[in-house]
Amino acid sequence: MQFRGLLLSAIDGDSVRVEQDIGGVVQVRVGGVDVPSSGANAFAAKTHIRSWVGRRVLVVEGCCGRPHGEVPGIVTDNNGNNLGKELLSYGKRLSAFPIETGAGVTPALFL
Repeated sequence: MQFRGLLLSAIDGDSVRVEQDIGGVVQVRVGGVDVPSSGANAFAAKTHIRSWVGRRVLVVEGCCGRPHGEVPGIVTDNNGNNLGKELLSYGKRLSAFPIETGAGVTPALFL
């Protein structure tokens, strides 16, 4: 599954709300990174995500299940910036969860 939309807000340091182009708001768990729930890194990551608010993004589902009711997905903007990679400064890499497209995770082009 993949969709395009507008990044609306940060939920925490590794989750965001995205308004889909087809309608509806989806909570997305940013792929490949785990940011602590509290503390300085959590605050810094949430602040970093706020710099993405208003960007058009592509979300490519990159894993299994729906942790905390969120779609686990790789989040990139139309310039190729990868939110998960940017958030690695504040958390740790989750090796079982893709952080970028590749091996079996292929995005459609932005329109």
